[in-house]
Amino acid sequence: MKTAKKELLKIVAVAAAGVIAGTGVTAATIGAAKKTDGTKSTATSVSSESESKTESTAKNETVYVLANADGSVKKIIVSDWIKNSLNEKSLKDKTDLSDVKNVKGDESYVMDSDNMRVWNADGADIYYQGTISKELPVDLKVSYKLDGKAVSAEEIAGKSGKATIRFDYTNKQYSEVNIGGKTEKIYVPFAMLTGLMLDARCCSWTLYESLVMYRDSFGNAILPFFANSYANAYFSRGIPYQMTDLAEHQADTVIVERAERFLPEMAENPPQMEAPQLTVGAVMEPEMEENGRGTVTAEVQGDLVKVSGLVDEAILDTDSRIAIRRNGGDTFEAFPLTLGQEDESSSDYGFLAYFAADSWMQDQEQIEVLIEKDGTWILVGTQSLS
Repeated sequence: MKTAKKELLKIVAVAAAGVIAGTGVTAATIGAAKKTDGTKSTATSVSSESESKTESTAKNETVYVLANADGSVKKIIVSDWIKNSLNEKSLKDKTDLSDVKNVKGDESYVMDSDNMRVWNADGADIYYQGTISKELPVDLKVSYKLDGKAVSAEEIAGKSGKATIRFDYTNKQYSEVNIGGKTEKIYVPFAMLTGLMLDARCCSWTLYESLVMYRDSFGNAILPFFANSYANAYFSRGIPYQMTDLAEHQADTVIVERAERFLPEMAENPPQMEAPQLTVGAVMEPEMEENGRGTVTAEVQGDLVKVSGLVDEAILDTDSRIAIRRNGGDTFEAFPLTLGQEDESSSDYGFLAYFAADSWMQDQEQIEVLIEKDGTWILVGTQSLS
């Protein structure tokens, strides 16, 4: 075994969105900072384009979080770049930072009556840095094991063996929303990615086997990391996701990276995969005519049959699950689906499931649509499909 150095390994993480220093935050990078006293710390950087953009200026902000070896925050340093596109003589800037200093020039500022900094830019961009004590939206906890035994960061330094470093993130940023008469916590979504850059002189590195990653353009920044971490890596921006990719590329790991504003598209284009089988137990079967309180259609798409339809919104709760029972036998879970209507409106009460075409009864398939309401499965529609 090779010996671990006292300086902590470099850590990299990426966050999709958040609020740290008063501006919209789009990405984060966490990395270990070397210290001459032999103790360990980490550093986080977050880059963003400020929402306070005008025709003449735009503000880009990077937040660096110096953390202790356990992930707790030691210090937050913020670097701001005010882009002076129209070469203004002076620039006004509002910030909550303390200890502000110009880091790339000799331009100075004065405070005005509105507590804003007025920079004597003289046509130049302004680069400044400061500190802030604002609470971060995500907590980070770092824990360590050596040969399967929990140890502290201090205890693992200088030791040999199989090291495990675990990163636990706790999202603290949410809004309380009334849903169906109940107050629910809706958390701001953060996609956190952690990786290691190891010193080859002290650590050996084993590549993971195979990766399939579905992504959008926000995933560009992390592609090199994954490409270097897996012996085989396949990346796709295709919609809907083709789950046949998993078998074709023999995926050991599957990652879905999606920016928050694109999440609704996943309800319009669920992944193409065979519906998972589901155990539902007893089903309430009220008397109803065929079709009942929903509609169902079937369409052959290559090796799959796409079964989709609508359920009467009056009988669905916001968290209702939808299932399909085939020919009075096996039951399968369906994806929720946003369906376009003939009048160009859309409905959020749709469902979709895929089945292997060679399992489909060509002459006639008896489809029953079930919903889960208050822990009970209820039959809401039946239809014969050919």
